[in-house]
Formats: sequence, structure tokens, C-alpha cells
Amino acid sequence: ATITNSGTANGFGITSSDQSVCQAWVNYNQSSSTAIADSYNVSGVADNGTGDCTISFTSAMGNGDYAVAGMTTQRGFCCIQTDPMATGSFRVTTRYDRGLSFEDFDQVCIIVFGD
Repeated sequence: ATITNSGTANGFGITSSDQSVCQAWVNYNQSSSTAIADSYNVSGVADNGTGDCTISFTSAMGNGDYAVAGMTTQRGFCCIQTDPMATGSFRVTTRYDRGLSFEDFDQVCIIVFGD
């Protein structure tokens, strides 16, 4: 496919409300104290306990059918809680390698796509 300039402000006719554009992202540290390093459309990260945080949106999603992906450093992985995913927030748990217990990490990165 060829991408051409459509004459809009960003040159491609894509707006921030388009589903193909990341609607929110956050890079945060949860190991010493939960602190956001940088973010877009994230109002806060609430620490629910070791390896367990709730991410809140600045502007709510249009519905609970959005997609979330995440990563950690240090051989960890993220689990996105979907019971249910609310329009204003969602829960993330992190674990080390194949461990069953929750762990905190120096860096957790989350991206969100949807309405």
C-alpha cells in the first residue's frame, strides 16, 4: 500500500481518535515507589500491592473493547486483567519469568488501542 499526503495537519489523514492510533501509553517504575516516567492519556497508576497496579485514563475510552499490551524489564511479563476492562481504567499485574507470584519492576510499559 502507498501512503500519500492527504493535506491534513499530520499529513496522513489520521486523527488521535482513529483506532489505528495509540489511545494511551505509560512507562512507569513500580519497584521503589510507583512513579510515571512518561505517559499519554494516563492520569495515574495506583499501586494495589506487589506487582499489581491499576492504570487510569485521563480521557475515558469509548467502550471496554480496547486492546492492551505490555512489557517489563528484567525477564518479567505483564498480565492484563479483563474482569471487566472499564472505560476509565484497567488492572495490570507483573510477574518475573515463569514465577507464579507477583513482582515489582523498575520499568513497565503499557500501550492501549481502541475507541
